Amino acid sequence: MLGAVGVYGVISHVVQRRAREYGIRLALGQSPTKVVGQVLRRGVALVALGGAIGVAAALVVTRLLASMLYGVTSSDPVTMVA
Repeated sequence: MLGAVGVYGVISHVVQRRAREYGIRLALGQSPTKVVGQVLRRGVALVALGGAIGVAAALVVTRLLASMLYGVTSSDPVTMVA
């Protein structure tokens, strides 16, 4: 939930800063679906980048904390996905 709120905040900030640009694009004839597509692509890229960094960080941290884990390997795929 916290991650979703963070992504929403970042996307909202980016859209607010680029509102004039989007308005000009619409005034020059670009379709609204293309403008929305640009915003969504940026959001998906941010989520993918954050996810990749998060998985990498989780793998590093679990290797460091492997001695504290009981009954789970440090790189258990089910645990990582959850």
